[in-house]
Amino acid sequence: MTEGFFSFSVLTHKGWAIPRIVFQIFPIGDLHIESMSQSNAFANYLNLRTERLIVLLGDVIHFANSFWNPSAGQMSRAEMLRNLDKDISIWEDFIARLKVHTIYYMGSHEQFVLRVKRKCLPSRKLNLANKFVYVPKDLQLIQIGSRSEPLFLTGLHIPDNMHPVKSEESLQRKKKIEKWIEKKIRILKIPEPKKTILCTHDPCDSFYRNMGYHGLTQMLERWVFKTHYHAHIHSNIRQTLIGETPSINRSFVALSKLDPQALEPSTSEIQPLYGRDI
Repeated sequence: MTEGFFSFSVLTHKGWAIPRIVFQIFPIGDLHIESMSQSNAFANYLNLRTERLIVLLGDVIHFANSFWNPSAGQMSRAEMLRNLDKDISIWEDFIARLKVHTIYYMGSHEQFVLRVKRKCLPSRKLNLANKFVYVPKDLQLIQIGSRSEPLFLTGLHIPDNMHPVKSEESLQRKKKIEKWIEKKIRILKIPEPKKTILCTHDPCDSFYRNMGYHGLTQMLERWVFKTHYHAHIHSNIRQTLIGETPSINRSFVALSKLDPQALEPSTSEIQPLYGRDI
């Protein structure tokens, strides 16, 4: 799916316009699915939504049996790989269950696991094929509006940085990722930025100095996008204005704690997953 026809609504907030997906597009990240039962619950929730397009903003799977298992440090290599295979099966199960058009930008958990899988489970085939789900290339421009009212979507699959925040390893990895972002946007052309939505898992660094990326801040200062949607931040749902672009946190974990109304209509299956400490 490289082209579609979806409408977009704009609301106002404290004096400035926030493009907010109301009836047609639903951006959401940080589902952090931990089991097959949660895979079923979240897929049912998304499949029942009235929007015509879901935009996944990464960290959809938590990989709770393997790398994010509290007992991961005590596992043997063989046990870790068996549990990783189990987590990958949960990932495949969730994607296979989706029956609504979905654009998927991966987060740090997925990017980390993909990197590890290439080294440790090279023969394990990852099957994310689903006619309803599209994983675009970095900064691929996707038309989601009508021909008479054009609207576009673009985004980045930012590499993972799984080192402890502020550690030397994290700072060095962050520098490499900043260079990666800079290289990606160096020759980027956005024909109609005010009609383009930018999607990433990670936020800008304006208010999230350690968790965000300056390259994204520079993008929003250079181009006035319609809006920027991100996830990754579990502790707040701050809506910021960077340059003239609204940057909005659409983390399920944060929304379920601080603005559950934004997740309506909800389901009895996912309500017990509100407010998780992840």
